[in-house]
Amino acid sequence: MQLSLFESYGTLEFNGTIRKINWSYQFKPGTKDILISYSVSLTKEELLLLVNKSGKSERRIYGYEIYYTDKDGVNKELFIRFINEKTKSKETVSEFVEKYFDKIV
Repeated sequence: MQLSLFESYGTLEFNGTIRKINWSYQFKPGTKDILISYSVSLTKEELLLLVNKSGKSERRIYGYEIYYTDKDGVNKELFIRFINEKTKSKETVSEFVEKYFDKIV
């Protein structure tokens, strides 16, 4: 999972993967190693709303993975990364977004 950034009217594009009902990875039909992925363009406000609605988040060195269920009932994982900014152990996902989103856009 990589982050793809495109500047466009205050939005950034993020990539993630689709998960099964039990949150395990979902692979493309007929394969055992190609994940079903998606991308989404979000404003800072939309991203913060998604972070607040997420059921779980995991800190990584260069970002956070958040897990949420969309309005259609599909489980998704989204990776939030801003170039090479490292996360800090005492920093929340929301604080990370607040701190770096505007520097990128």
